[in-house]
Amino acid sequence: MNLYAPDFRMTEPIELRVKRGLLGALGRLRDSVTAAVVRLRDVNGPRGGVDKACRIVVRVRGRGTAVAEAVDRDLYAAIDAAVAKLGRSVRRRSRRRRTLRRENALRRTRPSGDVPARAPA
Repeated sequence: MNLYAPDFRMTEPIELRVKRGLLGALGRLRDSVTAAVVRLRDVNGPRGGVDKACRIVVRVRGRGTAVAEAVDRDLYAAIDAAVAKLGRSVRRRSRRRRTLRRENALRRTRPSGDVPARAPA
């Protein structure tokens, strides 16, 4: 995992929050991660406001790239929100892949005329 925070002094609690969050969000897919990049930024600098951003890019073997970004007044809240978005994205991709694999398996086992039409989403 590469962690970049050019606008912040990297502390151990920040690093632990990111690592633990990623491990929890990825769940059983954590061993399939080929690359992870986390960027923490202070968008407005010293002016204040809702300006702490966390962007996470993760490549998962066989599932492509998932990107999540969140902005909040508090850095820890931005990290937590981005990690939650990443978890939802990775789970959605995993479900979609399982569904497609199941549908393709059904197509291979049925005669060509017996394939049911897909219902509109």
